[in-house]
Amino acid sequence: MVRWMAAVPATALQRRPGCPRPGGRRAARARIDQVEPLLTLAEQAYAASGGEPYAASVDRSVSVLANLPATLATCRADLARLRGDGETERAHAQAALTHMRADDALLASVARYHLAVGDWLAGRLDAAEKGLLDVAGEHPLSAERHIVLRATYDLGGVQQAQGRLGAALRTYEPPIPRRRSRAC
Repeated sequence: MVRWMAAVPATALQRRPGCPRPGGRRAARARIDQVEPLLTLAEQAYAASGGEPYAASVDRSVSVLANLPATLATCRADLARLRGDGETERAHAQAALTHMRADDALLASVARYHLAVGDWLAGRLDAAEKGLLDVAGEHPLSAERHIVLRATYDLGGVQQAQGRLGAALRTYEPPIPRRRSRAC
C-alpha cells in the first residue's frame, strides 16, 4: 500500500483532497516525519478546491472523510500523540471539534478521544479517565467499535497510572454475557 501510494503523482493527490492517503500507514510504520508534508498537501488541496465537500460512500455519522478539515485536525492530533505531545494533541483535537457538525458522530468521538489522551500525556489523569469513559460508552452497540476498544484499552492504562490496578483489571476483563432466561 505504501509503495502504491508513493507512486501516485502529487498532482493527483492535490486534485482530490479526500482520496486515500498513505499517512496512517506511514505513521503506523514509525515514519511520522513523512506524514506532516502529506497533511499539509491535503490541507492545501482542500483550500484550493474551495472547500468542496467530499461525498462519502457511507453515512456521514460514520465517515471520517465527509468533514475533511476535522479529519486533518484529528490526524495532526494523532501525530502529536505519537510524539508524546499531549498539549499539541489537545489543541488539534479542539480545532477538529470546531469543524464538527451534529452528524459527525464517529469523527467527534475520535476528537474527544484525542482530548482525553492529551490529558493523559499531560499528566491530568482524572480528566483523562473521565474523557476515556465517555468515549468508551458512546458506540458500544454500533459497528464502529474500534474507537470504543481503543478508548477502553487506554482507560485501563490511565487507571494503572493512577495506581488503581483493580479498576484497570475490571476495565480489561471482557464483559460476562447475560444468559437469557427461558420462560416456561
